Amino acid sequence: MTCTASFQQAFCCLLGARGRTNCMRAHSLAAPPPTRTLALRAYWNRFYALFSTFSDMTGAAHTPPFHLLLLAQSMSVCSELFGQRVSRSAHAHSHTRMLISMSLYCAAQAFIVLGIAQLALPHEWTGGQGSLSMWSQLAQHPGLWVNAVNNSIYWLALVHLLREPFGAVLVVLAFLFGTFLVDPFQRLVGMPTSSHLTPGAVVLGVTGTLLCIFELSLRNADRTSGAILRSIAATLRCCAPRVAGTLRRQATALSDALPQAASISTATGGCYQAAAEQAPSLVHADKLFADGAYSVEVMGVNAEGSGERSDIVDESLPLVREQSISGGATAMHPASSNAPVRQRTASALSTSTLDSPPTVDAAASASACMHSVSILVAFCVLFITTAIGIVVATYYDVHGGLSSFGYTAIDQCLLPFTTLPLTLMLVSIPRLRSWLGEDDTFRWHFERLHPAGMTYEQFAASRNYWHVLHFTWAELNRAPPATTPDAGRVSCCSRCRARCMQPWKFWWTLIPFHSLEFCRSLLFFYLITQFDVDATYMQMTLLRIVLCWIAALFACSFLASWVGISPHEARRTLHPINMAIKLIGSVFLCLSILELKGLL
Repeated sequence: MTCTASFQQAFCCLLGARGRTNCMRAHSLAAPPPTRTLALRAYWNRFYALFSTFSDMTGAAHTPPFHLLLLAQSMSVCSELFGQRVSRSAHAHSHTRMLISMSLYCAAQAFIVLGIAQLALPHEWTGGQGSLSMWSQLAQHPGLWVNAVNNSIYWLALVHLLREPFGAVLVVLAFLFGTFLVDPFQRLVGMPTSSHLTPGAVVLGVTGTLLCIFELSLRNADRTSGAILRSIAATLRCCAPRVAGTLRRQATALSDALPQAASISTATGGCYQAAAEQAPSLVHADKLFADGAYSVEVMGVNAEGSGERSDIVDESLPLVREQSISGGATAMHPASSNAPVRQRTASALSTSTLDSPPTVDAAASASACMHSVSILVAFCVLFITTAIGIVVATYYDVHGGLSSFGYTAIDQCLLPFTTLPLTLMLVSIPRLRSWLGEDDTFRWHFERLHPAGMTYEQFAASRNYWHVLHFTWAELNRAPPATTPDAGRVSCCSRCRARCMQPWKFWWTLIPFHSLEFCRSLLFFYLITQFDVDATYMQMTLLRIVLCWIAALFACSFLASWVGISPHEARRTLHPINMAIKLIGSVFLCLSILELKGLL
């Protein structure tokens, strides 16, 4: 009996005999559920039955209930969507500022919540552990500092992957690949293991990983689509000539569009279109151009109308050539963009520099190759640190008696002690900052101050770590203009009212992101310590793959401007060829895990 039916019966009893009769008559004459509701209910029952059968195969007695798995993975998926917005829109793709805000906010949040829980909740729930007893636990088990350092490296790799449009899918696939390393790491610390690596699982896992990371540019994806359509048309020429003719016409249309795009690229200088196709998720448009050529910076209002920063050029707008007043050089900007555009021309710019697509194509290809390598490195670091975190959690649960409250306190509250030195190293070493794409760390600050007689390189050299901290706070507190008629100083109430009028400001994104991550960490530690770690982790990851695919498709299709995904990135990511490659890679990874567990 459902809760609604029970409530209706209780309500009818309060009405008396006549009321019960009328209520029962109305309940009997109620319209049946709509067909769509019945269909959705049937699909859910099938999915639940299939997942229950899979749980029986992996040992249902040692696996958590399905609703706990669904709750944990739903929080993970939602938090990663909020995290993509924080990384892209709030911190303009900056690793350093994202790590600073994350570490400080997570530590403050965990210290307050877990301290209150340790004082207010029963001892049977918390084990007498929390943020107030964290330092005594560290004194007894100094090896927990390994988890703190590992956590900072984990977050650095996670932030790097979340810069990608399909970053949520890459993150969960890294978690899935981390299953390979749990057993070897457990064997290193003397813990019992239940599975062993097989050559088939390794081959499937590596192949699936490379396919999920690989992504074609729009031009190459269209060229590949045309070749596939022509081959299918040649196959269907005899049995289905009408379908074959349609496929040939579509392939011809794709082939005709490629030279036109190439001519537009050459007419606009070559480097804009070619480099923009190859360089995803770049902070400033300066990186889209070769050294010595022009650069374009876009500062203005995004699609939502808020005063946020929009550093990615909208490539759906046509480009217009303008003549520079100073040196006679040309610069490009979107023709109908509402954002004000500032052009900066180099000292020596000639027409031959603009009309040299081969050189620019080679530079763009090298940039795309380096970007893919950085994604691969971040992917490997993420699954290694994930496996280390799981082993540390299970080890100290068995040998140290840590509860989920005690482990979460150590996991979250120690983040500033290990993450802030890491960000200091990122700021202090120029080569490392350049490799991570942090060359423009002080760009926004430079554009706000406009120091006279200083280039950006001179300005960046004069900045220190304190300026980065100040800049991070300023990014999260960029308030919209107060709604007052005068342009002078406004009151605090006016600023607060103007901030609350826009419900998606950055604090309203930062709080859900880290709150969901905090709840997920608490529940995750409980699940992997109370149930079989291998079966639980595998089921959680497979369920999360399905949810992340749905969330990533939804974000690229409907939440692109909110998350901060440019139209070009969304078109490239949602191209059927790239989608098919990632889907095949996901299938290979799932098969590798099933092979690892002996289910194939």
